[in-house]
Amino acid sequence: MFATALVECGVDESSIFAINENSEFWQEWRFGKDGLIGKGITAIYANDDARVVSIDEMINAPQFFVEIGNLIHVYGKAEGERVVSISHEGFDVGMGVERLAIILQGKTLYELAPFYELVELIAKHIKVLGGKNADSGTLRVVVDHLRSINALIQEGLRPGNKQQAFVLRKLIRSLLETLWLSVGRIMSSVEIVHAFAELDVPGSTALVTKVVCEEERIFRRTLERGRNVLAKNPSLDPKILKGTYGIRQSLLPLLQKG
Repeated sequence: MFATALVECGVDESSIFAINENSEFWQEWRFGKDGLIGKGITAIYANDDARVVSIDEMINAPQFFVEIGNLIHVYGKAEGERVVSISHEGFDVGMGVERLAIILQGKTLYELAPFYELVELIAKHIKVLGGKNADSGTLRVVVDHLRSINALIQEGLRPGNKQQAFVLRKLIRSLLETLWLSVGRIMSSVEIVHAFAELDVPGSTALVTKVVCEEERIFRRTLERGRNVLAKNPSLDPKILKGTYGIRQSLLPLLQKG
């Protein structure tokens, strides 16, 4: 179906090829625990004429292969180990505007507006705070974390220790760790978070800033307890700090700096 649509849109058939690994063209898709089940195919756009014979080749070269979308035939529902039929089968089509923009503009995701503006904003702040440029990987992690955090907070989620609330807590703390390690010290994130939210979600800037900074206050209080424990026992196994306080080993040099 994808191939037919491409041909109808003027794409030469010689430019279309399929990978059929393990004799399975349609892959199984499961939508959550005990949720809907379907079989789907994925369309990939290649930036050059190189032919590949495995999915792994494409995964290892994301700069050349862009996932355009998925077509999934939803036919059943999981009930434990069984798959039961549903009254109305259907198709789920997943396509992203950003993916099409990447193809049409010949850019990476982070070179597209508004992603580029967000990356530049974070790069500027890290340079000012740390006195050096952050690598592209760090910038992308910070941007991805902040966008996810902003979205979850706008949905009404708040940091906690259970289910989705714990996911948000882990995201915020991972963001803080990434920022601190990039800058080289433990410092307030309020300026970066506020500036980012103002550009990303201007209507919720105050709320996002408040939630993230409150979680930072709680985390820094935890770090202070860990610092005191480490001061009394410098040879303490890092696994104890991780298991007891949730403090990763990568943060220990910053704790020891005071």
